[in-house]
Order: sequence, then C-alpha cells, then structure tokens
Amino acid sequence: MANKQVQAKLFQISARIFGHHIPEKPGNLGRKILKRNLIGDKLVQWYAEDPAKYDPFFVDEDRDYYQQKAARLKMRGKGPPKKGEGKRTKKR
Repeated sequence: MANKQVQAKLFQISARIFGHHIPEKPGNLGRKILKRNLIGDKLVQWYAEDPAKYDPFFVDEDRDYYQQKAARLKMRGKGPPKKGEGKRTKKR
C-alpha cells in the first residue's frame, strides 16, 4: 500500500519537473492537439497579399468586368433588387 502511494507521489513530482500532464480522469483530454505548434503564421504567408492595396494603378480585370456587367444589367432594369424588394416581399 505504501509502495503505491510512493509511486504516485514520484509520478506527480516527475510530471511537475518534466512538464507532463497528469490526467484527473482517464480519457482523451486533447493535450496532443494543444502541444502542437500554431499554424497561423504559415497560413498568412501562404496567401498572396492584394496588389490593389499597395498599387493605386492596379486594375483587377475580373472585378472590373463584373462591375461593368452589373451596371449594364441595372441600366436595363435587370439588376439585383434593392433590399426589401425581392420576390418574398412581393408575394405578401
């Protein structure tokens, strides 16, 4: 009996020294996930920054095309409805 108590006390002391976690109850506590390195910096480096942010003469052709298309549709009366003027409100 005393041997088990001594072992438990040694286990707690060694865990405190080496930075290990002693579970209060057995099971998956997610310590493995919390020990991993954070990946936020790598994600930020992966995506290129928006060139329009730094270059005032940069023209995004896709964005420009869709803006022109929306303007043409609006002139013909075929553009998206204003907020609150959609199909659902016309039914009532």
